[in-house]
Amino acid sequence: MAHPRRRRGGRRLRPPAWVGEDVYVRVEHRDDPDELIALDREEGTVLWRRTVGYELETVTATAEGAFVASSVDDPDGGILIRLDAFDRDGTRRWQTTTDIAIGGTVEALGRAGEVLFAASDHEIAAYDPDDGERRWHYDPEAYRIGIAAAGDALYVSYRDDGGLARLPTS
Repeated sequence: MAHPRRRRGGRRLRPPAWVGEDVYVRVEHRDDPDELIALDREEGTVLWRRTVGYELETVTATAEGAFVASSVDDPDGGILIRLDAFDRDGTRRWQTTTDIAIGGTVEALGRAGEVLFAASDHEIAAYDPDDGERRWHYDPEAYRIGIAAAGDALYVSYRDDGGLARLPTS
């Protein structure tokens, strides 16, 4: 059975690559989980390839490796965010399926201070980048949120009423 969000012909536009110490690209498979491929930045050779959730949404590349957000089916219905952490050599450090429901795409994935954060358009959660354990979850009253991170600061803005809050990053 095809994933409910799967494209029927045509492709959605997405970033072609994410660049850190290495280059990471997405390989889309129509009826199987997508793959993340790491390429050597100088040589262009394939270093490794790993499957991720059903649809790879975004990657945050770091000097240590890559964090990946993909979508997976929720057994109770709907679609959730799955997070994977890979070392530069392709070793999967951890994998976790979050309780963050997405209706379209992952709105944000990144690092701020001592946390990895993932967000939909209406909720955000922070995870320990070393082991994937959830540190906190924030589900505001707002219908749509925006996320901005800079260094050790992480902010959420409420698009429907213009509010702003700073979230913990330690």
